Amino acid sequence: MLNWNEHEAENKTEKGEQVYGLMAGFKSDFIDHAGNAVGSVSDAAAEFAMMGISSK
Repeated sequence: MLNWNEHEAENKTEKGEQVYGLMAGFKSDFIDHAGNAVGSVSDAAAEFAMMGISSK
């Protein structure tokens, strides 16, 4: 099953990196204004979810 999903996982990683790059810029602006550490933790969880990686 891992071999069957290998190509799909690579595509998700590439897309995840692109989204992460966009979110990183947004997060830095948001954190500068809000100064909310809890927000950065929530963003990290969202990034894992978008990339299809379990944070467990």
